[in-house]
Amino acid sequence: MNLAPFFLLPVLWFLSPSRFTAALAAAAFYLSASYGIVASAPIYFSLGAGIDTLCYLLFFWVGTALTLTLPWLLFWARPGSGFRSKLLRLAAIFFSISVPPLGLWGWGSALLCAGYLFPYTREAGIACALLAWAVLWHCWETRRPTFFALLVPALFYVAFMSPSQRLEVKTPREWDGVYTSFGKLYSGSDDSIGPYWRYQVLSIILKNSKARYVVLPETVAGWWGMTTEILWSGETMAFEEQGRTFFVGAETTKLGTKKYYNVVQVRGKNHNTVAQRYPVPYSMWNPLSETGAVADWFGETGIVTVDDLSVGVLVCYEPYLYLPCLQTMIRRPDVLVAVSNSWWSRTTNLPLISDKCAKSWALLYDVPLVLSKNI
Repeated sequence: MNLAPFFLLPVLWFLSPSRFTAALAAAAFYLSASYGIVASAPIYFSLGAGIDTLCYLLFFWVGTALTLTLPWLLFWARPGSGFRSKLLRLAAIFFSISVPPLGLWGWGSALLCAGYLFPYTREAGIACALLAWAVLWHCWETRRPTFFALLVPALFYVAFMSPSQRLEVKTPREWDGVYTSFGKLYSGSDDSIGPYWRYQVLSIILKNSKARYVVLPETVAGWWGMTTEILWSGETMAFEEQGRTFFVGAETTKLGTKKYYNVVQVRGKNHNTVAQRYPVPYSMWNPLSETGAVADWFGETGIVTVDDLSVGVLVCYEPYLYLPCLQTMIRRPDVLVAVSNSWWSRTTNLPLISDKCAKSWALLYDVPLVLSKNI
């Protein structure tokens, strides 16, 4: 199962006989796409049964789904609008749910179907998806027989014949994406024992790996300062002598504040740092608090140079979102790396959806993909 069926949301939307039913279709889509929050939010926030849990679920699940429904409600049009108007309305909807503020939690974009329906086409695939929806919409309003003549083959293509049914996402040679099972592991944690214990496990993993590039999950190194740099110096020097490089998730302090950057440290032959641009709202990024993760929506690109390779890095839940992925992919990386810390949602469909989102981008831009996850 891939994300090709996401193509159906705009179809259901413009087939709706009223603005209300159009919004209802969009709300049902977002609620089903983010249903994993129902089980995962209480685990992340350590909530038991009670009113607090209900409020969190209404806020994170229902609230975010309804806000993402707003553009579908506002830009719905009665029959009779021209083809250009239809195309512009669809573009306006996807722009609204891709950029802040809605883009901060704009998961489950229907445009994610482009990678599965039009692999290897890059930006043209995104344009093809928008154009296909506009053409179907226009045919529905003008010539119903033509609409059905197009819709039936389109649905058959989406369900059974899309190229992604037969294509596998490329795995780059000499790369090793590590999966760990450390369990509960919070970003922004000040735990000092956990990182040292995890370091001992990760050190063994690095020594046993034969890959030229090894990717470790988000957050596993804990706070990264001078002490941590010294702790990891043995692995850094060993990899440097061998001409190898490893990536490891960590946090660094923003100087002069109580805030932190959620980062991926690149060590060994190469030495660099790439920061998460879109921390999870509220649980990580809170603009009204003196603590929490730093957001840099438009400054960073998620690109780091390793040897002669351009590497795109997606951190945490960035694969769910459209804009950070597009910001990275339009720069044509040679390899795409997605690291995450999914211990809190491991029993839900959220990690699987995150992987499929990353795979959609890898297919769309024909880029090898490396996944690394802590569960």
